[in-house]
Amino acid sequence: MELLITHKSALEYWRLHGMTQVDPALRQRRRMPPEEALASSELKSLDIRGLTLPLEVMVGAHSAIRKLQKVKTHTASAPLPEGSIIEVGEGFFVASPELCFFQLVNRLPLAKVLRLGLELCGKYSLPANAAAHEDPEIKEKGFKNRPALTSIEKLSSYLARSGGMFNQRQLQSILHYIGNGSASPMETKLLIMLILPYKHGGYALPMPELDEPVESALTTRKKSKKSGFTKQSKQHRGYRCDLYWRDLKLAVEYDSDWCHLLSKQKAEDSKKKNYLLSKGIHVITVSKLQIQDVDEVESVAKQLAVCHGKQLKHKKNPKWVERHNQLRDQLKV
Repeated sequence: MELLITHKSALEYWRLHGMTQVDPALRQRRRMPPEEALASSELKSLDIRGLTLPLEVMVGAHSAIRKLQKVKTHTASAPLPEGSIIEVGEGFFVASPELCFFQLVNRLPLAKVLRLGLELCGKYSLPANAAAHEDPEIKEKGFKNRPALTSIEKLSSYLARSGGMFNQRQLQSILHYIGNGSASPMETKLLIMLILPYKHGGYALPMPELDEPVESALTTRKKSKKSGFTKQSKQHRGYRCDLYWRDLKLAVEYDSDWCHLLSKQKAEDSKKKNYLLSKGIHVITVSKLQIQDVDEVESVAKQLAVCHGKQLKHKKNPKWVERHNQLRDQLKV
């Protein structure tokens, strides 16, 4: 028996397990879903790895569809793009994060699509289901840290390989607002509000780098004892900015509540901010309470606009306030 989990069930799997059970050698091998359907007796004995029912699965032919109460079946009669199917156990397959993302695009409004893309390309996972809220880390922070599941480069490459499977033009425009490295849901929400165009309720600011090193590398010289020649090596600084416009030396730092309860963390943040200032970087600090306040976010957006040499014109759009409120509702700010 083979089972391919897709769509919402695939997202739930990645949020629960990440890539911890994935053998990299198996990622590119499968392009066709199983041709045999899951029987009801097999479903009862199957280890579904903490996933909630009904499961969304995919088969390779219409003849393989079975009407099961706890299974929603999709079909793919043609081979999928390379990298679509990942084996996570013997006979157990999951739609790759790239395929999963594009499968869910048409089910969600734009703000939620971007939030999902930034999560998959970011360094955290939202709770997968109700049971996930019992995880100590999620109880403390509301999310779980983990390595990125994909990247904007992988999403773009997958889309290019998908041919007529998806709306290329629409999805390329969506990927324009997704970046790598978001470190928390609040950073993601703030980013989306800042960069979306006025017609979607945002402030139309340029896309920043996310969680990138302020200085990508510092070149140091070391003298070899054996040869006497001077060698160059690169040392990476540990300081990263949540949102960073490198050409303007402009950064936004998000102060999350949970970690700022620790005096040690406060001291480290102070040290980091002093370092950034010493490098001539203008730092704007934003808290959770500010993000939740409409006027405070607008104040931050105005400061950033001034630094970019532009003036916000969102109020000239008569529907902007309504759309901004809709955006906030979709992002659950």
